[in-house]
Amino acid sequence: MATHSKELREVLLFILEIFACIFIIGMFTCIMALVSASNKDSYTASLSLKKELLKNSPSPRIVIVGGSGTTAGINSEALFRETGYHPVNMGLFAGLGMRILLRQVENNVRPGDIVLVVPEHELLQQPLYGDGYLVLKTLQYNRGELSNILYPHTLIVMLRAFPSWLSFITDESAKRVYRLFVTTDDTFSEKLYRISNMNQYGDLDTPLSSTTRLTSNDIARGSIDFVRPAPDPAVMTLLQGFIARVEQRHVQVYVVSPTTPQTVFTHNAASITSSAAVLEASIGAAHSIGSPNDFIYPDSDFLDSLAHLTTAGKNKRTKRIIELLRQKPQYHAYASSTVVTPF
Repeated sequence: MATHSKELREVLLFILEIFACIFIIGMFTCIMALVSASNKDSYTASLSLKKELLKNSPSPRIVIVGGSGTTAGINSEALFRETGYHPVNMGLFAGLGMRILLRQVENNVRPGDIVLVVPEHELLQQPLYGDGYLVLKTLQYNRGELSNILYPHTLIVMLRAFPSWLSFITDESAKRVYRLFVTTDDTFSEKLYRISNMNQYGDLDTPLSSTTRLTSNDIARGSIDFVRPAPDPAVMTLLQGFIARVEQRHVQVYVVSPTTPQTVFTHNAASITSSAAVLEASIGAAHSIGSPNDFIYPDSDFLDSLAHLTTAGKNKRTKRIIELLRQKPQYHAYASSTVVTPF
């Protein structure tokens, strides 16, 4: 009996130790998350603000969906000036995956809206549920968006990425504490990717975007993978379903061909052209805007990655999008039947 009681106490003690560890880790994580998320100007914190912009912007609207290459690759002021539609740039991270990015807009579009899906190459290739690290980071800064981001599969990728995220918030918190005592200069990325550098439409709009930061070696080492099959069939199925659902609500949807640096296209022309053909066949020519050749730009038009454009690059891209959009019969039908109310 004594032995049995001893074993029971040991089991209970072990269970208590486990719960104590979970509690300590949980408290540590929450404290670190709160400290690191205290930077309200962080680009990552922009999702909630963009959702508010989407909710409150007047009709008719062009709602732009994509990753950070969309935030740093569209001139929404030119879109508004040339089309009369009010742009809302919902770009965030391609690493969140297509499902999460489309979900942010699907329940908030209105009749007469245009949705422009402006993907990076990676966004068409990636699994639907995205990168767990970026999902955790996004939730850290946008805790009110939990229900709009979580899926069962998302929880799995989040759990796998938890150690990396914990390392990130620890480093960020330590850096913020260090800067309380020592003055250090922000990196280029820290200066650039801020909410305060976004305009009223959600674009990244700052003089810092005027000149490329990429070298020829950066272009050569680019992360775009054209070896694996692209686009991902699951992403194509998701786009088809999204288009069908929102068009029932009298919303137009167009998918814009990704931008590509000239050097990257030169070395991957066959793969990029083949992927574009798969994309158009999946969603239909009526929903496609442009071909790869429409959005190939000199390497010097790319800012700090193979998806982010300089000011000159995004002006060229936006001009071409407007030209191609005007060729769509549906665009003319909606544009001619709406009354524009400027900001």
